Amino acid sequence: MKLILEPQAHPSPGGETIAQRLRISTRMFSFFVMLRKKKGLDVAAFQIMSAFNLAGLAEQQRAYGGGTTFGDAPFSAVLSATALSDMTGIPRQTVRRRLQTLQELGYITLQADGSYRLNGHWSELDIVDEIGGLIAR
Repeated sequence: MKLILEPQAHPSPGGETIAQRLRISTRMFSFFVMLRKKKGLDVAAFQIMSAFNLAGLAEQQRAYGGGTTFGDAPFSAVLSATALSDMTGIPRQTVRRRLQTLQELGYITLQADGSYRLNGHWSELDIVDEIGGLIAR
């Protein structure tokens, strides 16, 4: 028996038009191309940077509360290769290779205990900043 899937009409959850969705999708595609071409990052490396951002945001919320303005609080995150592998589902050896690349690019530093530290927020690698720019337009 062959299953035939046909496209279904569905309302847009945000109420945006096709043109708006196309604009957002085009910008997101361009963002990922930029990460690969200009920043030397692949999707796995981007997932790792996103995990660092999530950890940093969670730490900020614990320390300063959720109502604090994002730019007003110090930003850093420390994670191990094992924790990153667990968070992202990426095999640990792949995580280690991507961490090496991120370290060489200057985004993270290796700590004495073998963990990695992201000091500061890299807005050019933050998809939330990219989406925020689209919403503001």
